Amino acid sequence: MLNESDTLTSARDFGRARSGPALAAYLNWVRSEVQSYSIDRVVFVEPACGWLQAFVQAFPDRGELWLKGSEEQFKLAEIQHNLIEESLASISIGFNGLNARQIFSHYGVPAPADHVLADLQLTEDLRFGFGQEELTHRFVRAFKWDFYRAANRLRSGLYKRLVGSGLRPGMQVAVVDMGWTSGLVDSCERVIRSMLDVNVHGFSFLLTEADQLIAREARFFFKSFAGHLGVEAAQAAAMEKRLDLLSVAMLPPDWRSGSPVSPHAGPLAAGIEDYARLVAEQGRLSGSAGPLLEAFGREDNDLLKPLMNLDRA
Repeated sequence: MLNESDTLTSARDFGRARSGPALAAYLNWVRSEVQSYSIDRVVFVEPACGWLQAFVQAFPDRGELWLKGSEEQFKLAEIQHNLIEESLASISIGFNGLNARQIFSHYGVPAPADHVLADLQLTEDLRFGFGQEELTHRFVRAFKWDFYRAANRLRSGLYKRLVGSGLRPGMQVAVVDMGWTSGLVDSCERVIRSMLDVNVHGFSFLLTEADQLIAREARFFFKSFAGHLGVEAAQAAAMEKRLDLLSVAMLPPDWRSGSPVSPHAGPLAAGIEDYARLVAEQGRLSGSAGPLLEAFGREDNDLLKPLMNLDRA
């Protein structure tokens, strides 16, 4: 294990000395909150929480389950038969910057044959976004039933997973994300409550200033680990400027997709697993977010160099 004063020359070093301890501390905090609020079930959203798995596996706890999905896919699961086009129109903001094939992948919908996309002039270089309203309408009309069938499969799978885990109406449920917005927890909460009458508590590692306001106005209880730690405004602002790098440090590759991502890929993940093995050998789930917050709360980038240009392919 590295000391805080040691030079971190690689992404694996960073994972072992900063990301790993922060993840362990976050999981420890979530579990203490779960106990304090007498929560019955804890839902970790995968793949966003993928790197917590090493610690959950080392220190398993009853009542915890993993739910695969992205913010977009949870929104898709809410689509109703009598409001298909309206529902798709409301989530089409997520199409921004994507081409047609990427949209299908993003929402977990099987893509049609190449000739179907070609007939509709949906080429790879054609991106959805501002000024492309007619394109969006045409896309929705052409593929609404494909999205609806995918939504039904997704919703059915989520329901079976939740009920199979013992989730019942009236229970207290925690939905755990990493951050940095409340969007993923919010969409997950909506789809869970549309299927089961439960009370939801949301937990995130970090919320931006704007999303702290959204969380306070949410329909359900929401809490941020960084907020619990009392991160000063200046430090929080410095972190918000580096959310891309913070994502590299704390989230598995392809975390935006709803597909499970192997937590055993890449040097950063290897460092996190090193730390998980260390605490497992010690027999106590312990860690600190301090080293990570220090790295992201400073104006210079020296402590973040191991993350820069990290190959996440």
